[in-house]
Amino acid sequence: MIVMDEAKVIKASEEFFRANIPKSRVAESYIRQTIWSRNYALKLAEIYSADKFVLEVSAYLHDIGADVGESHPSKSAKMAKEFLLKLEVPKAKLAQITSCISNHKTGAKTYAVEEDILQDSDALVFLEDTYKVFLEKQKKKSSEEQARKNTVKKIKTILDSIHTDGAKKLALELFNKIPSTLRVE
Repeated sequence: MIVMDEAKVIKASEEFFRANIPKSRVAESYIRQTIWSRNYALKLAEIYSADKFVLEVSAYLHDIGADVGESHPSKSAKMAKEFLLKLEVPKAKLAQITSCISNHKTGAKTYAVEEDILQDSDALVFLEDTYKVFLEKQKKKSSEEQARKNTVKKIKTILDSIHTDGAKKLALELFNKIPSTLRVE
């Protein structure tokens, strides 16, 4: 029986995500947001006694397929599976990781606490930072007022989608730091 070296897999996953930044993402913000997602996931894993290995690897790899757009969770899961198979990650752990990645999009149905946590950590990063990028993209497509309304709507959707009480508490703290013009109407 082969025993997996979790630290080695985690390190390799971090290196892989850093070496495979999607072309559609700005490298600096992508790296920052991925690290923050990892940090939130590990913080929530402590609270809910979730599998830290699954969450750390999932957080590092959850957006590697982002270039395909809206269907990126399934593309990211496929890329992660191909990568992790080379590292001989056991099938059960591989299934958990790919399920977390496949279901990390806001509003996707979840089946395990780790999936809830990865979704929540991604939502927390949006509330802390990504909403700014979202707003700027909206401004390029519509008027300033419409961009603001679209961002307010997205923030509300994010807040309503959070699963865990621990993430809800953190989300409230982050929400209170968002400019008042972007808070839920």
